[in-house]
Amino acid sequence: SENQQVIGNMQTNRFAQMDNEIKSMRQSMEKHLADMYKGFADISALSSGVSDLKKVLSNVKTRGILGEIQLGAILDEILAPEQFDTNVATIPNSSAVVEFAVKLPHDDEGFIYLPIDSKFPLDAYNDLLSAYDIGDSEIINRSSKALVQRIKQFAKDIHTKYVEPPYTTDFAIMFLPTEGLYAESVNLGLVEVLQREYKIKVQALWRLCLILCKWVSVHLHLKNVQAKFGKS
Repeated sequence: SENQQVIGNMQTNRFAQMDNEIKSMRQSMEKHLADMYKGFADISALSSGVSDLKKVLSNVKTRGILGEIQLGAILDEILAPEQFDTNVATIPNSSAVVEFAVKLPHDDEGFIYLPIDSKFPLDAYNDLLSAYDIGDSEIINRSSKALVQRIKQFAKDIHTKYVEPPYTTDFAIMFLPTEGLYAESVNLGLVEVLQREYKIKVQALWRLCLILCKWVSVHLHLKNVQAKFGKS
């Protein structure tokens, strides 16, 4: 019918618009992250060599800050300031604060939090990479188990500290700052395990960007629909 054709055309146009928005955001993010990594490169160039940079990254607090900076850059690029909070307690009367929490619309004018926390177990990850280079199956197995244990503990902590419906979603997101670390978590079967045991979704850069872009698109669509019904 004519109505179906109109709806079909609207959906086609909307999908094309979403595709363009995602491409534009991806290009913008690439530039933003390239500038950020250039800054890191400039800092490392001032040091006496690669060993000094490794010393910097060996500091747990510094690694955490780098992951937090990258996660913050993603949220700043895609979301409006009022759409997320920084260093916020997602559970009432709790002293535990999560790095970032996205505000998801809930019950008309209200919202619930979607907690997002960055984790960077670089030492355990590097141990596994070194084990791969050595090629010793026993060392690889031991290093794999150590990395799995670290990431599972992170997931447990995130769920315990930041997830409590109805104040939050029933899940949280763990952001891994490097694609290599994310790929290894996939290879180790952690994505499914963390989702099943702790309701934690593991995401890296582009996957998180796509999720946020889709959420923004859906949110805008719902607001448009509500506005139209409000006028009718």
